[in-house]
Amino acid sequence: MQTIQEMLRRQPGIRFIAIAGGGRINPLDYLRLAEKLGVAGTVSKPFSTDELLSAIERAIGPGGPAVSPVGRMEFQDN
Repeated sequence: MQTIQEMLRRQPGIRFIAIAGGGRINPLDYLRLAEKLGVAGTVSKPFSTDELLSAIERAIGPGGPAVSPVGRMEFQDN
């Protein structure tokens, strides 16, 4: 959260996608806080390639570059 705050302070308008999947606090609590700080999107682990691509497309916004999967890889928390 401190990194998000500092980056937004230094570079307003930067677009973050917050990813959470563990820690002392429920990951969804982290993601809700990240949204309040102003991130462009959130993804909770484990997530699929489609979920990540969807978050990227939302962060880029309309008219941004097209995002397409390179493979059908699944991202998992190890």
